[in-house]
Amino acid sequence: NLENRFTGWYDAELTEQGKEEAKKSGQLIHQLNINFEQAFTSFQKRAFNTLAIILEEIDQKNLITTKAWQLNERHYGGLQGLNKAETAKKYGEEQVMTWRRSYKTPPPDLDPSDPNHPIHNKIYKDIDPKLIPNSYSVISSRQQETLQGLERMSISPGAPKETRGARIFMPLQKKVGLE
Repeated sequence: NLENRFTGWYDAELTEQGKEEAKKSGQLIHQLNINFEQAFTSFQKRAFNTLAIILEEIDQKNLITTKAWQLNERHYGGLQGLNKAETAKKYGEEQVMTWRRSYKTPPPDLDPSDPNHPIHNKIYKDIDPKLIPNSYSVISSRQQETLQGLERMSISPGAPKETRGARIFMPLQKKVGLE
């Protein structure tokens, strides 16, 4: 991102670069003539704005889209908003890389009383605060459960007709093009 900060659950906007990357992705999908029956995205505006740009490019603006907070990217907890280089100086490059890249080692927790904690963000107002984590690693147990649920939903004979065997689209965020 432009400021080299840990974003995680911070609801950052897409930069112009991010918008261009989404547009190019949509153009490639369109060239491959791929159509989707349903899309999933996180609650983060950079994710659903990426999806909206891509769907515009592939002429599927009205695609059924489900938002799931469990699809949010890694929750950087107490690191959220900190400069990555300054944090590496304070804790060491190896520790910071473990927090950034480990599938199992979560960053330090963000105190729920911190005004930047997601429980204080209006986009999570309908989520039980006990379910909202203070931090988590790349693939938390909740994210694994969500992905397994999506898989079951798309292949289960008892799944709703509109999702059973459907070709779903779930863009994932990379920290390029974020403000």
